[in-house]
Order: sequence, then C-alpha cells, then structure tokens
Amino acid sequence: MDTRLSVGFIGKILRSVLLVFCATSLLAAQDQGKRYSEEEITIEKEFIEAKKYKLLGDIETANELFKKILKKYSTHDAAAYELADSYNRAEEYVEAVRHINLAIDEDPANKWYLKLKADILSNDKMYKEAAEVYDQLIAQQPKSHHLLEKKAYLCKQAGDLNKAISVLDQLDEKIGINEKTSMIKHDLYDQLGKKSKAVEVLNILIARFPLRIGYRHKLAQYLKKVDKKKQADQVYKDILAIEPRDPRAQVAMAENYKRDEESEDYLAAIRSVIVDDKVAIDLKIDELMPYVRKLQRENDQSIVPALTELVTILEQIHPEDAKPYALHGDILSLIGDHEGASAKYAKTLSIDDSKYLVWEQMLTSLVELGDYQKLYDASNQAIEIFPNQARIFYLNGLAAMQIKAYEDAIGSLEQARFMAARDEEMQFSILALLGHTSHLIKDYRASDEAFDEALRIKPNDANVLNDYSTLLADRGERLQEAEQMNKKALAKSKSNPRFWATQGWIYYRQQKLSPALEAFEKALRYGGDQDANILEKFGDTLYKSDQTEKALKYWRVAAEKGGGSKWLQRKITEKKLIEAQ
Repeated sequence: MDTRLSVGFIGKILRSVLLVFCATSLLAAQDQGKRYSEEEITIEKEFIEAKKYKLLGDIETANELFKKILKKYSTHDAAAYELADSYNRAEEYVEAVRHINLAIDEDPANKWYLKLKADILSNDKMYKEAAEVYDQLIAQQPKSHHLLEKKAYLCKQAGDLNKAISVLDQLDEKIGINEKTSMIKHDLYDQLGKKSKAVEVLNILIARFPLRIGYRHKLAQYLKKVDKKKQADQVYKDILAIEPRDPRAQVAMAENYKRDEESEDYLAAIRSVIVDDKVAIDLKIDELMPYVRKLQRENDQSIVPALTELVTILEQIHPEDAKPYALHGDILSLIGDHEGASAKYAKTLSIDDSKYLVWEQMLTSLVELGDYQKLYDASNQAIEIFPNQARIFYLNGLAAMQIKAYEDAIGSLEQARFMAARDEEMQFSILALLGHTSHLIKDYRASDEAFDEALRIKPNDANVLNDYSTLLADRGERLQEAEQMNKKALAKSKSNPRFWATQGWIYYRQQKLSPALEAFEKALRYGGDQDANILEKFGDTLYKSDQTEKALKYWRVAAEKGGGSKWLQRKITEKKLIEAQ
C-alpha cells in the first residue's frame, strides 16, 4: 500500500515538472517565434523520459537514454550534465570530467555546470583545478560569501595555504572580522610556522569583540603552546581583570607553581576555584587528578593535607555528586586508610551505584581490612548490579570462604571461573582459591585438580607451590612431592618465614625432626616469631623431639600472639601434644 502511494506521489511530481517544462518551452518558442523540428521534439521527450528514470532511481536505464540522446544530438548539454553527475556519483571521474566539459562547451556561463565540474575535481582530489573553476563562479557572483569560503578550503586542500589566507582576507573585506574566518586563518598561519601572524589574527579578533573571553583564552593557550608563557600570563591577568572569578584563568595562573614543582603552593592557589560553586566539578577534579596520581606514583605525603582539604571542600560544595567521595576514597586508599576509603566508596555508591570501578575499589578496601562479612554482603549487592563481572564473584568466593560459607564460596568461584574463561591471570587466582576451599570441605580430589590446573598456568608461582605443599602436609599425603614443590618456592624466596615453616611442617610429617627444627628456626629468624601458627608448630616439633619445657614456652608465646589451632590451650593446660584426629 505504501509503495503504490509513493510511486503515485512521485508521478504527480513528475507530471507537475513536465507541465512546467512544456509551458516554459512553449512560451520560449512563442517569444522567439521559433518552430521546433520533429527530431528535436522527440529528443526532448527522450530527455524527459531519461530524467524520470533517474528520479525514480533507475540510474542504469537513465544513463542509457542520456547516451542515446548524446549520440543523436552531440551538443545536448543537459544530457551531458546528467551523465557527468551520474559518473561523479559512481566515482568515475575521468568520464565525469569529459561529459561536464561537453556541457560547458555548449553553455560556458552555466553556474550549475561549473559547480558540478568543481565538485568532480574536488572529489578526485584535484583541488588546485577545482579552485580555478571557483574563480569563474566568483566572477559571476562576486557577492557570494559561500563561494569564497569554498575556494579558500580548496586552496588549503591543495596545499597553497598563503592563497587560502588571501582568499579569506577578501572575504573579511566583504563581511567584516568574524570568528569563523579568523580561526581558520589563525590555524593556517600556525601551520605555516608564522606564529606572530597567528597571534596577530587573534588579537584583531579580540579587538573586534573585547568582551568575548573565549577569544582571550584561545590566545593564551596558543601563547603557551609556542612557549610564550609570560605573554600568556599577561592575557590571563587581562581575563581576570574583566572576570575575576574566571576558573580557567585562575587555574592557569596557579599553574605557575606547578611549573616550579611547588605542588603544595599550586593546590593552595586553586582553592578559590574549588570553593566556587559556579565552576563545573569536572574542571575541579581535572586539576586535582595529577596530584592524586603523583601520590600514587611517588607516595608524596607532603601533598596529602592540601589534597584532603580540597576534596573535603568538594564534598561540601557538591554534596549530591558522587565524584568527590570517590576521589576522597582513592586518596584514603593510597595512604593506607582502608576503613576511611571503604566508607567514602560506600557513600559514593549510595549516590550512584552504577560505577563498577567504585564497587571494585570498595571491595578491595574491605579485603585489605579483612572485614569478610562486610565483603560478603557488599559483593552480593554488587553481583545484583554487575552479574557478569568475574572479579566480583571471585571476591564473593573469597569472603564466603573466610566466613566458612564453603558451599557458597565454591559456587561463586565456579561462576567466576566460567566468566573468566579467556583470562588466564584471573583463572589462576580463582583456581588457587578454589583449591583452598575444596580442601576445607575435605574434597581433596577437587582441591588437587584445582591446584594442578593453577600450576599448569604458572608452574613456578612460589605462593601456590607453597600453599599446595602445606595442604598436602596437613593431609599427610604425597609428602615427597610436597617437599620438592616447596623447595622450588624457597628457591624463589629464601627469606620467606611461611615457606620455611612449610618446609619444617613437611619434615615433621615425615618424622624428620632434626631438619624440621632447623627449618622452623629459620622461619622464626626471618620473622615467623610473630606468627602464632608457626610458633605453635615449632612447639609441636620441640615436643616430639622430647623438649617439653621448650615446647610449652613456644605454645604460650603462640597463645599470647593470638590465633593458633583450636587445641592450643589444651596443649598448654595438659602439657602435652594434641594432634588433629
């Protein structure tokens, strides 16, 4: 139904066009007293028929009809024009030029013919020749601003930048100084390396529009670009004389401190920008971010008080915007205040919970705090919003393991593993944690499979080698293999107390008490004397070595440190070794 209406509508337009065409032709004939031959009338009918097919989109049929006309009547400029247009659209530029030249030969002053020729040449990247055609068009229409603009563009594309500037100067004489041509001339002078002329153009524009601050900013930025910093500073001072609260000028002036590596002074100098509630928050954050990165990169604590003050002001000025709280969280995280950081991230998410990176930052802060119940609850919330993020499921699995929700942990880790199928680094972390969790529920086969798969990804990872060895020793299984794996770990980190404690534990399980004692002593020497589990196991080894009093001493020290096994107090009370069943 729609197609029939569309064709009928086009037909109506065509009939109207043809009536006007015929009426115009008759009037012209009457005016000139001219009689047309039968052949000429036939050709005109064929032209109208060809034009109809072109309007209906049947270009192939239309072109065949136009060629037929030209074959019969080689001076039919309108048919030559239509063919040139078709060849141009088909990007057949040689044929397009040949046919438009045929049309122009018959009607040299026809502006539509000249315009099409210029377009064809331009499309064929013959910009110089296209600009020359525009000279003819401009001669015909000297008041046309558009033609001068187009010629300037073509001169620029042809690489004749000076000619382009000259044409734009002619345009300025006709319409006066204006932003569009001034900015084009400025860019052209800059490309030519004529910096003083580029500056002059902007100064002329400023003189014409003295209260338009944007032009002064453009000048100041350009002066900075060409290393005219003193002149740029003067322009910024001029801006501040007109608009004292202009934030970009205030920031630019403050950057003098940045240039001199005076970070604290710079942060103090932009305080007026930060407290201005009319300045966009993104501009303020853009100015603070380099210093947050500096804190991250260099751990420069000297800038922390100023940064903290400014971001606190941001929170006060923009209390409904999530960005200041997120930035504050980043700063607190970088200085190790994970509790404060997690609170700021939580505030951020209470305003806008759609930012994945903020969720990840908050969850990471909770890991650092060791607050696994909060981590479990928060990661479950995050999963509701981001159900396709493997890392959130991984952190949820970690939290669930720590709070002894082992089945939940395995479910989340398996989901994370599925999602991170192509991410080997993530797969490695998931498998290592899955190995631990499966061990805790005594699914030793699944535990071993997970650790083996992790080691296929990273066969020399010291931590996984050590963890796997420890759990095998706990089970009393594959002790020779556990010993070799842990020795590989020690080869990579010879002063790691945990690794030495594992080696001692493996020897203990092998009933090799003398090397076990030596390994535990090294663990204590390298910092294990602060770890209750290492101290307790050293005591166990001493007891097995018939050193009961010394064993009691280390059990008591372990209890003072906090931690240890659930049998530790019984060992102390009963003064004997109690081993897990």
